[in-house]
Amino acid sequence: MSRHGRQWGIVLSLAGILFAFCAIVFASAGVAAPAASASDRLPRASGLSFNGLRLSSLLTTTIPVSITDSGLDPAFITITLGSAVVWTNHASVTTRLIIQPPNKLYLPILENPGSPAIASTPNPDPLSGGPLSTGWDSGSLAPGQSYTYTFNGLGDYEYQTITGVSALGVVTVILEPTPTATPTATSTSTPTDTSTPTATPTDTATPTATPTDTATPTATATDTSTATPTDTSTPAVTPTDTSTPTVTNTPVATDTATATSTSTSTPTDTSTPTTTNTPVAANTSTATPTDTATPTVTNTPTTTSTATATGTSTNTPTATSTPANTGTPTRTPTATRTPTATGTPTRTPTATATATQSPDFLLSAQPISQTVFIGQSITYTIQLTSVAGYASGVNLSVSGLPAGILAQFGANPLIPTASTALTITTQPTAVLSMSALTVMAADGNITHTTAITLGVDSNLVNVCGTISSDTVWHTPYTYIMTCGVSVGAGVTLTVEPGTVVKFASNTSLTVQGQAVLNASGTLTSPITFTSIKDDTAGGDTNGDGGASTPAPGDWYYLNAQASGSATLPDGRLNLDYATVRYGGEGGGYDVIVQGAASVNHSTIALSGLYGLYVSAGSNPSSTVAVSNTLISNNACCMPR
Repeated sequence: MSRHGRQWGIVLSLAGILFAFCAIVFASAGVAAPAASASDRLPRASGLSFNGLRLSSLLTTTIPVSITDSGLDPAFITITLGSAVVWTNHASVTTRLIIQPPNKLYLPILENPGSPAIASTPNPDPLSGGPLSTGWDSGSLAPGQSYTYTFNGLGDYEYQTITGVSALGVVTVILEPTPTATPTATSTSTPTDTSTPTATPTDTATPTATPTDTATPTATATDTSTATPTDTSTPAVTPTDTSTPTVTNTPVATDTATATSTSTSTPTDTSTPTTTNTPVAANTSTATPTDTATPTVTNTPTTTSTATATGTSTNTPTATSTPANTGTPTRTPTATRTPTATGTPTRTPTATATATQSPDFLLSAQPISQTVFIGQSITYTIQLTSVAGYASGVNLSVSGLPAGILAQFGANPLIPTASTALTITTQPTAVLSMSALTVMAADGNITHTTAITLGVDSNLVNVCGTISSDTVWHTPYTYIMTCGVSVGAGVTLTVEPGTVVKFASNTSLTVQGQAVLNASGTLTSPITFTSIKDDTAGGDTNGDGGASTPAPGDWYYLNAQASGSATLPDGRLNLDYATVRYGGEGGGYDVIVQGAASVNHSTIALSGLYGLYVSAGSNPSSTVAVSNTLISNNACCMPR
């Protein structure tokens, strides 16, 4: 075979080897399928595990919460942004929900894969048009009623029931999490190059890696090329052999990885092919190998990371020998290249949602609105609830009190969780009003407030003259006789249990013929008829701050008159669980019965003369019955 024929044979052999090598590489790498988007890869089912946090039914659009007599079920829930919570009152009483401003939580999220992580911006609250600052109030929820709220802001929403049922709950609103992907791509290419050089060339390839990857892949390409030629000849002379082999190594490595993450890529691609030709012949050859390995590692983790290393090794030595004899040198060089391009992008995206709540407390008041009568007192219950282990003393105060109103806390400072009484006392100088009061709880940099409403009213009702229609005197009002009062014929006056009736000087209450006075109290809520100076019943009615004291004979009497006809009913007085005291003005009586009367479980005492005076009525059917009644300490019968 001629010299040129041998050279073309070598070239064709190398081309066949290269074709086979490429087929193996692409068969191993396969065709990269389009990568799923982040939203497609996110499981649409409950029970997603996200950085150790178990999220139950995150993608459910509506989460139900039951309000029961024992509290909230569940009390602590985690939902995704835009989900709604429906509270249904399954308790036996009416309740109400209020919420505190949230502890905002902003997670790092992947807006554009391949770009640095950015933080989400606060979502405006739909109620205020800006970041949530004032909370919300469901209003009253009767048993069976529901309240729905859609959460469009991230963070922890603390809320509580403040009427009927007392309970604390937290709604945590987060974004949908991004799962972790760790792709590994490994590609190995092993071409074999055979040529006939007569030299010992050294072939070094330095590949260039140009990564575009926001992950942390490690790509290593190791190209080993070994040529071991064997040249056997029997020349009669020393031949001159000129060989100019050309070695071109272009290793091809394809690395396809799929990930969706945001990280840092530091690829390292090293390819060091070595070609060694050791001819066994007494000839001289020159080898000028050219080995170029240009692996390109491209990792684009939008969903696909591609690392490509392409190595093509071609040795085309040209050896010209003119021996003086007919010796035929035989060379069997073996050039083996094993480029290994291993791209192992390691991505560990960390999206940690740590809803760590700082120690805090909640403040509430029950009831939120009350009315107090001048001269009396009422009580609010102030509740502090510990959050995340808060256990410091909290100072309580109240502002907005109108003139003539005093406020006092039972325990102050108060350590959560605990409650105390806020007592509101009205002085005689107080005026009728409706005021919004602010209760403040403060400890260091933590301050919470809650609003209560206080109405100031007078429970004093002045009565004078004739009552001409059926009338009821209600508790807790105090009725003051400012002149002589009569119950007109045929009229019934009813006094409720617990009612106080007071008499100024020179006043009385007369039940005319055919009229009825029903004053029926109870053992725990008796009815009292007494002097206007008696502060022990109904408070300081005359507003003198206790300067005056009651005494026998401060007012006249209760009197049931006769009808003046034997056929018409006499006036009737019914007293049950009632007390009559300090009457008998001018040496008279507490109670005078000239018609009919029934006195039971009562006390008649401290009269100016006699406790009870009874005379015959006009109607023969009229009766007077007295039982279980104490008549004592009247002036007539006191020791002198």
